[in-house]
Amino acid sequence: MSSAETRINNPAIRFRPLDIATLAFIASELIIILIYMIGRPGWSYLLLFFLAAAGIVVLIGIFDLAVSGPFWKALRLLYPLFLFAFFSEAVGPQIFLVFDHPFDTQVIALEKMIFGVDPAFALQRYMEVWLNEIMSISHISYYLILPLSAVILLFKKRWHALERLVLTSALVLYVCYIIFIFYPVIGPRFFLSDQYYLPIIGPFFTPLMERILAGTGLYGAAMPSSHCAVALAALWILAREVPKTAILSFILISLICASEVYIRYQYISGVFAGLLIGAVVLWAAGSWQRKFDARIKKLTFRESAGASQKTGTVSEEILKSP
Repeated sequence: MSSAETRINNPAIRFRPLDIATLAFIASELIIILIYMIGRPGWSYLLLFFLAAAGIVVLIGIFDLAVSGPFWKALRLLYPLFLFAFFSEAVGPQIFLVFDHPFDTQVIALEKMIFGVDPAFALQRYMEVWLNEIMSISHISYYLILPLSAVILLFKKRWHALERLVLTSALVLYVCYIIFIFYPVIGPRFFLSDQYYLPIIGPFFTPLMERILAGTGLYGAAMPSSHCAVALAALWILAREVPKTAILSFILISLICASEVYIRYQYISGVFAGLLIGAVVLWAAGSWQRKFDARIKKLTFRESAGASQKTGTVSEEILKSP
């Protein structure tokens, strides 16, 4: 019996870890909306959106492997990437639902206790236009890391690595989204905007970065750094699968982390928190995926053995018949 038949005959394992993680996040969002958002503008639309998203995930799980072909296989593993942008937009209005004020003062106090100074202020003495451009393009590169990593793994047909990439990135973002809602931090570029004495200026990449931040950045999502967390997870998996990218991956992660503080988007503690979340989720997602794959193989072997035994019994009866 094929793996596909095993999956179809065992509905309990038809939903993969990335489906379960997405459904768990959607369930968390529905609970948050019902507790904190009822009666507020737009709550019903958010409720319907997450219910529709849950329906999409369930339908994909129901038709898992019932539809064949490389296109479906790619869509089956990559669909959470298309949901991330919508989830980010939906989380935005919820960030100040639980607490109506940011917790930047706590973060600043912690960093001053550890470092003695505000690291973002200390970096101002090294600011140059050319460095602004490098840090800006480093920040912009984050938005390309996940799709390019997925394309590379897809092109090389590294299906297990691709699934782990999507699962890890999804878990990282889902964890960060929930933290944003319950611990909003707006970041130094907003909270300390009147205290910086040097603006970040540049001829090309710096204004481009500002436009991207204005269009995609979540207000109140500066702890932890989801950019650093996702970059670490994605580039770690890519470097393991394609060793030639290891050095470049290390350089990119380092530049992204540095740029988060340099452009005043994150506190340095947010960068470390993001890296910690990325590392923990990398381990947890890898362990979860391996256990799931082992379960699939075990069930496939059992059903194949059962089918072979049944076939053998029938063949013996045919041989014994006159």
